[in-house]
Amino acid sequence: MVNYKRIFNDPRKLRKLAKKPQAKYWLLVLGVLILIYFFLSNGDFSFFLTLCSTLQMLAFVAICIQVRHTTEGLSLYTFVFYSLIYSSRLSSILPFESYLPYDSSGDWFYQVVEICSLVQSVWISIKLRDSKESSNSCFYAIPCAFLALISHTTLNNFFLTDYLWTLSMYLEAIALIPLIKEMKRIDDWDNFSSHFIAARTASQILSAIFWVKSFDELNVVYHRSKINLFPGIAGYFILASQLVSCFFTGQFFFWYVKSAALGTTSVLPL
Repeated sequence: MVNYKRIFNDPRKLRKLAKKPQAKYWLLVLGVLILIYFFLSNGDFSFFLTLCSTLQMLAFVAICIQVRHTTEGLSLYTFVFYSLIYSSRLSSILPFESYLPYDSSGDWFYQVVEICSLVQSVWISIKLRDSKESSNSCFYAIPCAFLALISHTTLNNFFLTDYLWTLSMYLEAIALIPLIKEMKRIDDWDNFSSHFIAARTASQILSAIFWVKSFDELNVVYHRSKINLFPGIAGYFILASQLVSCFFTGQFFFWYVKSAALGTTSVLPL
């Protein structure tokens, strides 16, 4: 059994633990989030959206670092999905304000963070364009596209942008599946991809907390159409997609935190 008290009371062991990539990466993430909260936020609850978005952007930094050295274990389709997610979301939040945080960070910072995430995901996708991967993963998006068509929010009162924003939320539930499959294939969980998945999972947990409190706003119907069959319950579907995403990667997140705390090799019992 690991003696946690001895670890945290021994300066040499603490320094050794701090040298781990997990510690460096998360200290960077924590520092950036604290700075953003104090300098770019007025403390409104909707800052959770900006917090989630920033955490997601920083997650891509880990993959950008890895891609410069190796593309092994990375999935092209995961980052194509994220490119689609951010381009869809930006098409809604740039011309309209309905899906922006009420917090002051929604004035401009939230949009800039989403643009940065889009640029990174597109760049990573280009780097992975020659990777050999089963094309079956692309079919994961079909149910999301169909569900968004028959049940999407109407806050913008404009079909295309409402549909695309809802699609981006549904796609987040399945975007990590191809990446986790590739990591399982090479059986390597100690790389920057693990930081990426952990950061995305942490962001998704925060996002789920936000939508548990706010999902009913997404059920308000501002316009009706024959295509949008269930506009009044779109918020429930979006909340469900967030919870499904948390459940899917929750096991990985548990083992990631455990290995980081103990300083052991990550082993995922899949």
